[in-house]
Amino acid sequence: MQQFGRVIQLIIGSAAESIIIDGGLTISFDLTKTITAEPNEATISIINLSQSTRNLITDKKYNRILLNAGLGNDIRTLFVGYIDEVENTKESVDITTKMTCSDGSKDYRESRTAVTINKGQTDKDIVKQVLKDMPDTGEGIQEFKKDQKLLRGKTMVGNTRDVLKTVAKNQDADWSVQDGKLLLLPKTSALANNEGFLIQEGTGMIGSPQKTSDGLEVGCQLNNVLRVGQLCRISSKIRENSGDFKITKLQIRGSNKGSDFLNVLTLQNGQFNEVKK
Repeated sequence: MQQFGRVIQLIIGSAAESIIIDGGLTISFDLTKTITAEPNEATISIINLSQSTRNLITDKKYNRILLNAGLGNDIRTLFVGYIDEVENTKESVDITTKMTCSDGSKDYRESRTAVTINKGQTDKDIVKQVLKDMPDTGEGIQEFKKDQKLLRGKTMVGNTRDVLKTVAKNQDADWSVQDGKLLLLPKTSALANNEGFLIQEGTGMIGSPQKTSDGLEVGCQLNNVLRVGQLCRISSKIRENSGDFKITKLQIRGSNKGSDFLNVLTLQNGQFNEVKK
């Protein structure tokens, strides 16, 4: 599927500096985002980087990455994370640099919490406290269904992810890191579809929605507005496949010079409270 006006932009660097890589080189990406706590992952490839830039990435002097993409002037961020692995391969005269990346994995693996929570505090207070132990994770969007206060103080020691897991279970919510920011969202809530986008046959939908064990699966041309946890409106000739659904998994594939430029969405049906943030 060929779409005109594709733009893919990478910002790669360190805490101190970065460079921008755009349409002058062949760039492709394949990323998956889910509403679950396991870190989101992406594979990003660039053909024929300069040797100096390739060395900076391979030697991990540049280990941060931000991926922007879209059509024309509508460019938005699709992925923010760290470069975990780098592989350079040569075929004929071309050298391909393949980067395996993750979002929030460092805090997920390494963050530890040792804190005393006082009587009268809530889950919201606990999350605020433990985020101090996650230096690479921003506050993001947090929605709490329950606001009961602790009847007595308690000490929490262990992996920070386990503390967040406990809070999420208490709130009947999912937690994850999306583009470097925390998302804590009750299972009965969804992020509002503020831009009113609609996926339907004839205007972006690829094929027909299919029911799977994980929910309704829908393919469409790349839409850089879509976010995990967000409401998505589907219009299909099959009535039960139409309506407002919650995005629980988002696969995005693209290339500025290849055929792919698409989303595959896994959607959950139900009645959801809209979070307008």
